[in-house]
Amino acid sequence: MTINRSIAWAVFISVAGAWGQGPANAQSVAGDPVKGKQLAIECAACHGVDGDSPSPVNPKLNGQHELYLFMALQAYLSGARSDSLMRGAVLNKSEQDLRDIAAYYARQGQPRAAGAGGEANAAQGGGVMRFDHGDRTAAFTSLVARAEALAKAAKRVGPDGCRAGFSAAADRDGDGDTVPDRYDAAPDDAQEFVTDSNADGVFEICNAWQLRAVSSLDSPVDPGRRLARSYQLVQNLDLKAIGDFEPIGNCGPSGNCMRALGQFGFAGVFDGQGHTLANLTLARPEGSGIGLFGVLAESGVVMNVTLDNVSVTGRAGTGALVGSNFGVVSNARASGRVTGALAIGGLVGGSGGLVYRSRFRGAVTGQQAVGGLVGDMTGAVYDSSASAAVR
Repeated sequence: MTINRSIAWAVFISVAGAWGQGPANAQSVAGDPVKGKQLAIECAACHGVDGDSPSPVNPKLNGQHELYLFMALQAYLSGARSDSLMRGAVLNKSEQDLRDIAAYYARQGQPRAAGAGGEANAAQGGGVMRFDHGDRTAAFTSLVARAEALAKAAKRVGPDGCRAGFSAAADRDGDGDTVPDRYDAAPDDAQEFVTDSNADGVFEICNAWQLRAVSSLDSPVDPGRRLARSYQLVQNLDLKAIGDFEPIGNCGPSGNCMRALGQFGFAGVFDGQGHTLANLTLARPEGSGIGLFGVLAESGVVMNVTLDNVSVTGRAGTGALVGSNFGVVSNARASGRVTGALAIGGLVGGSGGLVYRSRFRGAVTGQQAVGGLVGDMTGAVYDSSASAAVR
């Protein structure tokens, strides 16, 4: 959604009237733009560093009327304006904080000009904004090169490499690491559940229980260590027995990815080696960062994997493979159903990173920023496509 200046002022009049204060007697907000700049850092993911959002989905804040911005923020805080993401962003802010943020954005320049060949920005008189990735081409090209280099360097391990160390005991979890002994590569070690059989620094995922343990919130294994590792899928897996899956990587204690960004995301490399994960189910209708990989950190890479017959439900930042992507998705496929509200995509929900040589087929349903392949994007998509019913 983009907002031009005349519409913004009309909304201001409406909001001010609701607060019993019209423009005729509007007082100075008296905010500190220097402090506001620091406070607004966590807003940059959606609204841009200077309030000039790179996405047409999010309102442009730069150059808006200071009092309008302040009162809008107050309305989100009080619940007068209903948006759970925005309310989460301002929940810990004082009134002065809101004044400072409003002062900062109000003093920023006009929206950026459209890219070469693009139409005029809606805030400059109508039309559809087109985002020019030219200034980030080098960064995205290096990410493509990294994905291709990782795929070339990967050492394949077959299912036979999974048998050593596995117990034939009944379905009990002797070491309490959430992986039943018969599926545990280290059934006597509560701090381990997988092995690196060829010592290449990549741990083999041999079954659905091991994949689940990468993200298990009740496991005694340090989550930072689990999420920083690199893993390799050695065979096709059916996730139906797991039931409702726990996303790998998340938005942190606040549950707000706009604040946490990729801080609590998966930061390693997951190489599916061309294998398929079938029947993934994720039901988090009130959650953010929902997908097989809930959040993919900037250093994270997910590649060479297919998801078949997925059923994924979230609220914001929701996709079959990755909910909120700050890293690289390469050579990935998914099919099935994805449902949510904001930033909902078939393969990736919200993406500030790269989606490369990837596909989605199925159905996607959402309310805002909804797409067959990616829901909301400030990153890049190369050589990818979707065949999806989007509602």
